[in-house]
Amino acid sequence: MRGMSHVSKPLKIAIGFSIAAVLLAVLASVISASKSSFLKGYLPILGAILFFAGLIAAIALLVTIGLYILAPLDRAARHLRRPTQFTMVDFLSLMFLFQLPMAALRGWASLREEPAIWIFYAFGWLATAAMWASSVRTLSRAGIENTWHRGVFLAFVLPAAYFGSIVFTASLFVAVVALFVEGAPSKAGAAALFALDSGLLLAFFLSAKFVRKMVAASGAEAEIDSKYDETGSRESSESLAEPMPGAEANVDHS
Repeated sequence: MRGMSHVSKPLKIAIGFSIAAVLLAVLASVISASKSSFLKGYLPILGAILFFAGLIAAIALLVTIGLYILAPLDRAARHLRRPTQFTMVDFLSLMFLFQLPMAALRGWASLREEPAIWIFYAFGWLATAAMWASSVRTLSRAGIENTWHRGVFLAFVLPAAYFGSIVFTASLFVAVVALFVEGAPSKAGAAALFALDSGLLLAFFLSAKFVRKMVAASGAEAEIDSKYDETGSRESSESLAEPMPGAEANVDHS
């Protein structure tokens, strides 16, 4: 496996804008507590800057998590480009994935209290189906044929990479707000959110490890490396076969 340099750039962006957002939040809290009406006039502008800094940090963090977990699989899919195939395990995993938005929405509102919940159900099913179809296509193009690997990826790694990253980003934001902003939720709630984020970080690590083992077991990395070696050797042989500039001019025609 190649290094994780592809993760460093979005991670640096996420860390930088996160620090900026925290500092802006502290500054806004200090200004709001002050008695200066002049400084309080800048609070709307400061709030807008804080919003965009937090938004950029959240997007960069989501990209970082996605790259960390799925980059080896995406690389294999882009280089091998095998035809898309569906298995019975894929469809069973789809049935399992459909339960996730239903469980989340059921905890938010019951059908009796909110009849329009079916709209959210439909949206969740469509988003889940699109995510599943894209993942099955990527697995097939990467040459992942082991049914057990496909099932574990679709049923567990995929929710951790997509849904888990969203929950992680949102809960981390709420926990930081609870710590630095006055009048926010209790510190005990922030501790619970940090505990949740710790569990999600472990899930991200295990998911990334599984993806790397899955790609290595399929032989995709070895095939890609052999293609690189073959291309490099072919280019070097062609460059050696080309005549040096001016060689014909230096030939003695006597």
